[in-house]
Amino acid sequence: MDRPIVARNFAARADLELRYRTERRIGTGSFSTVILGEHRRSARRVAIKVMSRRNIIEGGMREKVAREVRTMALLRHPHIVRLYEVFETPRDVLIVMEYAERGDLYEYLLVQRNQRLEEAEARWFFQQLITGVEYCHSKSAIHRDIKVENLFLDSQRHIKIGDFGLCNTMQEGGFLRTSCGSTHYAAPELLLRRPYVGPEVDVWSCGVVLYVLLGGCYPFDDANTTTLYSKILSGTFNFPLFVPDGPRDLISRMLTVDPRARITVAEIKEHAWFRINIPPHLSMRSYYSTIDMDVLARVTQLGFERQLLIMDLLNNESSEAAVTYYIILNCDRQISAGFA
Repeated sequence: MDRPIVARNFAARADLELRYRTERRIGTGSFSTVILGEHRRSARRVAIKVMSRRNIIEGGMREKVAREVRTMALLRHPHIVRLYEVFETPRDVLIVMEYAERGDLYEYLLVQRNQRLEEAEARWFFQQLITGVEYCHSKSAIHRDIKVENLFLDSQRHIKIGDFGLCNTMQEGGFLRTSCGSTHYAAPELLLRRPYVGPEVDVWSCGVVLYVLLGGCYPFDDANTTTLYSKILSGTFNFPLFVPDGPRDLISRMLTVDPRARITVAEIKEHAWFRINIPPHLSMRSYYSTIDMDVLARVTQLGFERQLLIMDLLNNESSEAAVTYYIILNCDRQISAGFA
């Protein structure tokens, strides 16, 4: 039998079913299915991404999947989908993740009037997105596929950046070269297959997201792929008349063709439009760095030994007790009130 792709050892499907009750399919991708599950000990919902090992191996995606799991395991931020644990059977790789109850931002836009948002709500989502992207970059992780379909919403409509299938890691003094992501959101240097550091391509994609939130359409669009490429490479676009003046400057600086002249994440956070009504929780850098004693007490009430749990949390172990702690923490802790 081939070696495991992401786990230390193979598990049985029954091992997963001892911890989680599966309910129904909630999503299907090219190489995966997402199932809604319930964590048995805490009775909290989770999402379980199921990928066929055969498809992974035959598709040459072993390293891609391993990188996705490594990256998600590293990222612990309130605006990034949390990975809880991974099971690997001889047949499947199963990734247990935070469940985003409200679906993705694309679905949310579809039910809005004219498929766009008012300025204040668009800014509220965008502030969360940029904070999550900044955190990714601080961990040397480049998403490379930021789009409204990969931005998920929890019960309070907080942004959760997900789908790290195309992510990669920045190397100090090095460049990335792979062209990937969705064309409408792709930076010019990706289309030209030029080397890039990484953060600048995520900034471009975030600029497209902000344009979509406010405009209800893409800044660059055409049914003909060649023409679409030309529009992106030229960097020429227009704003609908109803897009407010405030964010126009920021979007234009994010959608600058020359990556060296493009605004950085740090500069975005200092932009006057971005700094209006910043949610208080966005400055909470210690969201996961201290142990929540209330959640700790609830986990010990489920039968886990307190001191062992504390040690697992301090050592970043993925024990059953630690997983239970993070599931309860993510499901029950309210970052702030939802957008009013």
